[in-house]
Amino acid sequence: MNTSFILLCIYVVGVIISTFIIFPLTRDQSLVVRCLSSLLIGITWPLSLPVALLLSMF
Repeated sequence: MNTSFILLCIYVVGVIISTFIIFPLTRDQSLVVRCLSSLLIGITWPLSLPVALLLSMF
């Protein structure tokens, strides 16, 4: 297996996990907005997931 394929698999797993973590934390009434926000945070998970988790505590 190629190194780039392994990194891609790690990134995709991170996207899926962070999307499922963030979805219940969103507070908007619209399901579309909740899905979109959790997907966008999931795509940028290496930087935005820790910030989103930190902000959800307050």
